[in-house]
Amino acid sequence: MTVGDAQSSRDGYTRSNPGELPELHVPVPSAIPATTVVVTAAPAPASHHHPHVQLRVLERLKQHNIGRVVVLYIGVCWFILDPIHVVFHMLGVPEWANRLVVVAMGLGFPVALLTAWIYHITPAGLPASGLDERRSLLRRTSARLNRAIGAVAALLALYFLLYHFWLAKHVTEPVSESRVEAEVPGAAIPQRSIAVLPFVDMSQARDQQYLADGLAEELLNLLAQIPELRVAARTSAFAFKNKPEDITSIAKELRVAHVLEGSVRKAGDRVRITAQLIRADSGYHLWSQTYDGTLDDIFKLQDQIAGAVVQALKVKLLGGNLPDRAAPANVDAYNLYLQGRFLAGRRTQEGFAQSLDALQRALKLDPSYEPSWTELSIVYGDMATSGLMSPDQALPKSRDAAQRAIELNPKSARAHVALAYLHMNDDWNWAEADREIRQALMLEPGSSDVLHAAGSLDLVLGRVNESVTLLRAALERDPVRASTFYNLGVAYAAAGRLDDAQRAFLRAIELRPTLPYTHNALGLVLLWRGQTQAALAEMNRETDEMWRLQGLAIVYSAMHRRADSDAALAQLIAKFQKDAPYVVATVYGYRGEVDQAFAWLDRALVARDAYLPSIKGDPLLRGLQPDPRYAALLRKAGLPP
Repeated sequence: MTVGDAQSSRDGYTRSNPGELPELHVPVPSAIPATTVVVTAAPAPASHHHPHVQLRVLERLKQHNIGRVVVLYIGVCWFILDPIHVVFHMLGVPEWANRLVVVAMGLGFPVALLTAWIYHITPAGLPASGLDERRSLLRRTSARLNRAIGAVAALLALYFLLYHFWLAKHVTEPVSESRVEAEVPGAAIPQRSIAVLPFVDMSQARDQQYLADGLAEELLNLLAQIPELRVAARTSAFAFKNKPEDITSIAKELRVAHVLEGSVRKAGDRVRITAQLIRADSGYHLWSQTYDGTLDDIFKLQDQIAGAVVQALKVKLLGGNLPDRAAPANVDAYNLYLQGRFLAGRRTQEGFAQSLDALQRALKLDPSYEPSWTELSIVYGDMATSGLMSPDQALPKSRDAAQRAIELNPKSARAHVALAYLHMNDDWNWAEADREIRQALMLEPGSSDVLHAAGSLDLVLGRVNESVTLLRAALERDPVRASTFYNLGVAYAAAGRLDDAQRAFLRAIELRPTLPYTHNALGLVLLWRGQTQAALAEMNRETDEMWRLQGLAIVYSAMHRRADSDAALAQLIAKFQKDAPYVVATVYGYRGEVDQAFAWLDRALVARDAYLPSIKGDPLLRGLQPDPRYAALLRKAGLPP
């Protein structure tokens, strides 16, 4: 046995890899604490291609716990970052603060790696790395790092469970720009889209619904003026009032990605408004806030709510501000204006009468407030159209109110539309109606009411393709408005697109089964498609007697049941010859009785029958077009050839 072998047997000496000198373990006296001094000889030079070089580098990384430090650092950063992001969003902290936290964590990563490389991490501190393996307590350090990693992993798992089952449903969810740009899964719905539902009256007496509805509608109108934001129209949004549908279903019907809902509680002159913005596809609350103030502050509160919604949706506004609007000079007048709009929405004789009273009292208190004049014009026009007031009495008042509104605010698209309808329905001044509509489109190109009016006018003027485009655009913003589906069906029928017309009429009936003329219109489409029995069934379902009799006279004629057709026509003439001579003319026109058709059209022209302007798009009268009397009739009605 050599000296080296003897030493090995006594002190555990073993030779290292070839080319390396052994470590010498020197025994020390028993009086001295049993520590081991490590004397390491310098290794012999080795080629960089030597496989043991890579092994020693990996061993060195392992000794310094680099892998564990990386895993622990990433886990701690993730655990800190996600809650901070949520809290920052709740507190309205600017987006750059989130980025600053991420940058700081990124800069800290190489510092952590460098520290782990230079020092051995021990419970006693950060001693120099030149100490031996036992003193560095590598195994204890590794064990502690493993426990730390396990603890962070457990906390992350707990946090994700907490977030999924509770936190996400009770706190604001952060919205990233990428999510704003994304589409709701399964539907081509723009992320910058919202519906404002009617607010709930939470007042003790439950007598402030007009204020709740008015607040929601004012918010809707304010948000609708933002070009980057698509807002569901009032007709569609308010169609879900007092209905049990959940938010996700409502949003799907309205084709929006977000929903704003809230409540109003009024006590004396104090008002508390609670509003919350909800992401439709997940039901998460993106933002929620309660506002307290007085009726004097109502406009300021509306602006605050709208501004918060815009910020939550990440909409980049032109100029960075909400659109300017004129605040009412008198709070009591504004309150009466809201009551007037609410009462007119009932569309009853009593409701219209009460609405007129409220609006007239509002204008006495504040005659300079344009919205009150515009609403007054609309109420008079609706009463004339629905037969609740004589047109000779109602329409001049409606015109005066619309003109007054435009004088006060030339940028009121709603007032321009009101005046356009008067030009269409009262004086048949199509050029002026077209001018008012174009002005309204310039002011509010995204308004469903403006688009609906423009599409209706184009249909009257024979611009059928343009009408289809505008009406479809209106439905994108007002997707549950039955009257727009009806007008779209008429436009499709005029263009000969019978399949599309049938679908539009079916949707109109689904939304509003009692809407006049829709069953008649669907019956005509079925008749033109050769389905006479189905057409007859639809005519019998028509809720309006005039259109039912007209439809029956036409279908019976197509079925060669002349006696039945004559009987239905006789009833139509007996009951409606004064109010609707044009409708009588359509029956004669379909039956090919040209002279009788023109005789009744002349009567319609003299009586200024409200249905006569639809002549250019009416397929029932196409057989009359080659006759010279047809072009002459158009000229007399002021319609283009």
